[in-house]
Amino acid sequence: FGCTDGWVYCLQADSGQLAWKYRVAPLDRRIMAFEQLESLWPVHGSVLIKQDAVWAVAGRSNFLDGGLRLVRLNLADGAKLSETIMDETNPETGNNMQEKLQILQMPVGLPDILTADDQFVYMKSQKFDFQGNRLEIGPISGDFVAQGSAQRGEGVHLFAPMGFLDDSWFHRSYWVYGRNFAGGHGGYYQAGRFAPSGDIMVNGGGYVFGYGRKPEYFRWTTTMERQLYAAVPEPPEIPGDFARKAAPAGGKAATNIGQFAQFAKTPALDPTSRPLTVEAWIT
Repeated sequence: FGCTDGWVYCLQADSGQLAWKYRVAPLDRRIMAFEQLESLWPVHGSVLIKQDAVWAVAGRSNFLDGGLRLVRLNLADGAKLSETIMDETNPETGNNMQEKLQILQMPVGLPDILTADDQFVYMKSQKFDFQGNRLEIGPISGDFVAQGSAQRGEGVHLFAPMGFLDDSWFHRSYWVYGRNFAGGHGGYYQAGRFAPSGDIMVNGGGYVFGYGRKPEYFRWTTTMERQLYAAVPEPPEIPGDFARKAAPAGGKAATNIGQFAQFAKTPALDPTSRPLTVEAWIT
């Protein structure tokens, strides 16, 4: 398990005796945080064990105190297998990570509980190979819809953009079973439109189960009720021209102002013989 003193500890299961410990923090330096002494580079209590290796991340941000340190330790004796430093440097070019910034979208820069599947290890929406190398450092677009709708493909997983341990249930944050998340006033609700999402989720048995708000209530509403639901884990396929309005018969396509979404007509969208409520605001 990890500790806020910057160390990872391993105990004997039968006796509770210390088997080994390893300091992931680069220095034994302490500060006051939440009314207690902590390392400048704390480690999450829940570490990941994958392929006989212990994965742990120390640090508070890519941009503070030299960044984050991702280590892989041998499960048997705690020997270091690899260390990846995630700081303000873009590993793809050697330049400052600010070159990855796209309008309001940034790469993952805060630590979280690590998760894994048979292909990758994940920290929020950032994925790693099994040697600890970052893959496909985001964001993929500065456009709210393009970033929030890119949910299909390799690397679909359950993640929490604000962190798995966040318990505030802020109305602009939720868990996602997908690949990406968009921030900002026009982006926070996008992922929930294109992938299963909720305040708390679990996947298994061929389904994703969640508890959260309906996507249509993410913005411009005060409706805060939650629902229990089950959904197929694969996010729906989005038409390639979903952001463009169809051209009228014999005419030219209308000029877009903003983003528009188009979906195929299905029986579920047919309002025939269904009660409707019309609301008018008059000033």
